[in-house]
Amino acid sequence: MHRSGCFGFCPIDEVEVTEQGAVTFSGHRFVEKTGKHHGKVTPSQFQQLAVRVKQVGFFKLQDRYRYEQDGCTTWATDNPTVDIIVTRGSKKKHVSYYYGCKGPSVAKQIVALSKAIDKVTGTSAWIGNGGLPAPPPNSSVKRTQTR
Repeated sequence: MHRSGCFGFCPIDEVEVTEQGAVTFSGHRFVEKTGKHHGKVTPSQFQQLAVRVKQVGFFKLQDRYRYEQDGCTTWATDNPTVDIIVTRGSKKKHVSYYYGCKGPSVAKQIVALSKAIDKVTGTSAWIGNGGLPAPPPNSSVKRTQTR
């Protein structure tokens, strides 16, 4: 999976997970950890992703969801794109989804699949807060009013 940037602080990164459980993260911009980093997933975690791919009907999806001809009814500018590539045996499928594309019925499923990939592979450890400073902790400061 690869995420492109936007005009702001959208993380630019890619993550690859193999059937053997190897995870390779490459952080490019607006991530906590740039460069290559490695992790591992269990066979059951990999199977979770395989099930999600099947549930989405990934190999039957269009190659892209970016423009009107792709089913987008409205657009929001300055959004990143996620590219997900799945290889099963000799079959390889690449789906590209622009987050500003609204309308395709499968959009929520593609977004959910990208989040599942992030969750299973643990990318949050490398992406962090997208290169932004951490938000202040919740404050329980009591405010008083003076007259």
